[in-house]
Amino acid sequence: QAPSAEVNPLQNRLNVLLKQLRVPDYLQSGVPKRSHLSNSERHMNAEGATVTVDVSDFYPNITRTRVFRLFRNVFECKPDVAAVIADLVCFNGRLATGSPTSVLLSFWACKDMFDLIAERAQGNGAVFTLYVDDIAITGKTLGHGEIQFIDRLLKGFGFSSKKEKAKVFRNGSAKVVTGRAFRDGV
Repeated sequence: QAPSAEVNPLQNRLNVLLKQLRVPDYLQSGVPKRSHLSNSERHMNAEGATVTVDVSDFYPNITRTRVFRLFRNVFECKPDVAAVIADLVCFNGRLATGSPTSVLLSFWACKDMFDLIAERAQGNGAVFTLYVDDIAITGKTLGHGEIQFIDRLLKGFGFSSKKEKAKVFRNGSAKVVTGRAFRDGV
């Protein structure tokens, strides 16, 4: 699903523009100076249990309609412009997996959903991060209820989690966040 030679320069230009948008601190992918390492680091020094959830088939479940609405309603493009951009970044009616724009577009297309997780985490005094489709929350009052909340939220937005990858790492135990293992901050 990588873009053709004709489309790639347009997607690269769009990605440059997307990188200029201000993103919340919880987003650790697709922006300069943030990575899977900065994502896990935010949890290394946080106290409490860590909950990790992966969104299942994230890009394929982001439809052209969702991308169109992003450009039309959030970025306030004219309908014809929003339609052209949605066509430019989607493949077979879904967000393309090989596009340079996919990481940031997937975030922006689902920002309202991720903001709800961030609000809940903040209300509980917890740390929330997002790395593409990897959700991680660390806090003193977390457990399996957090996984259930995220599952219900994802379902309400047309997504699901990878049940086998949802984990609760208890305080003081070894934790794995975006492929990085640590225990007690090390």
